[in-house]
Amino acid sequence: MNLLRRWLSTTAIRFQNGRCILLKGKAPSHQLSAIADILRDAQLPQAELWLNSTRRTTFSPNIPPHLHQPLRNTLAT
Repeated sequence: MNLLRRWLSTTAIRFQNGRCILLKGKAPSHQLSAIADILRDAQLPQAELWLNSTRRTTFSPNIPPHLHQPLRNTLAT
């Protein structure tokens, strides 16, 4: 499922080992750092975020719902 979401997205971000890696598309480094901070504070070992062409964000299932809005806010800046 993640592979399909990654393939259909315009931007794909993976969080692993305490940092964010851009798998596909473009994102400013300050956004990647802010996303990594949020996910690191939540003590998640890994996660992925996918954005489509309209900037609609989809989250991997291991990201708790209470983090979705802060992550969306970070991506909107």
